Amino acid sequence: MRRGNFIIEKFNGVVEFASVIAKRPVNSHFWEYRDDLSSDKSDYEFTLTSDYKEADRIMTTGYQPGLNNLKEAGAFKVHSATNATRNIPSTSVVGYAPHVPNAIAGIPKSMISSSRIQQKSKVVTILYDGGASAYMGAEKFVEAGRTLLSLIIKLEMQGYRVQLDILDAFCTSKEKAFCIVTVKNHRQPMNPLKISYMLLHPSFFRRQGFRWLETNPETTFRYIGYGEPLKHACPYGEMPDDVRRYLSDKKVLENGTFYTSLYEVLDNSVEQLAEKMGITIKK
Repeated sequence: MRRGNFIIEKFNGVVEFASVIAKRPVNSHFWEYRDDLSSDKSDYEFTLTSDYKEADRIMTTGYQPGLNNLKEAGAFKVHSATNATRNIPSTSVVGYAPHVPNAIAGIPKSMISSSRIQQKSKVVTILYDGGASAYMGAEKFVEAGRTLLSLIIKLEMQGYRVQLDILDAFCTSKEKAFCIVTVKNHRQPMNPLKISYMLLHPSFFRRQGFRWLETNPETTFRYIGYGEPLKHACPYGEMPDDVRRYLSDKKVLENGTFYTSLYEVLDNSVEQLAEKMGITIKK
């Protein structure tokens, strides 16, 4: 979908994303270089995978080393984020046990029953921009991913239901191409194995992300350049609040969605990130 100089394509899950970029042909602007595309030819140091096939396999099966990192971050303490239900005891004509004082007094409602009251949880959506300049070391993706995961864990432990969308942005002065993949919707509990690759591994951005750009039919990027991160291309400035204001003004960032980037996550603690969202993390 094109909106002015923005090209935005959203995917409801990783399976849909993987299927589309696997079936779609290379677009006309990359066609001449289809045998030498950066999605496949980028080196190991840059991507931590040998080629695109390896990256595709890890995305499909799960990233075990990343799972170990997420275990260290406490991922298995997360429970399903669903609406909380409480059983409220009351007296009634029928029930599961007698209410002795009422029965002695001859009160008709002399049985104890219970009613279920559902307490709705607040839903928050995080749009995580994991793109970074070429000089960003692979270990920084892991560091940022673990912090973001810890934030999600603590929010869900406080009763929030969190949706995580991952953004890969490729920007020039004339065109900004956004690929947005929902890797966890608010109804799902955290699945560390499924989320580990997208959250921690640079190949998700530097192989699958590149492949998305190479095959999107609306982009006009040339082979030599894959653009730059949104942080460096935002006309309002490079600070996170500048980017958030820019995306809001352009109606790219929806109400109720909190945008953050790899750069911002690296510079802040879990508590500081929550504060930016207007939420206080309970210790």
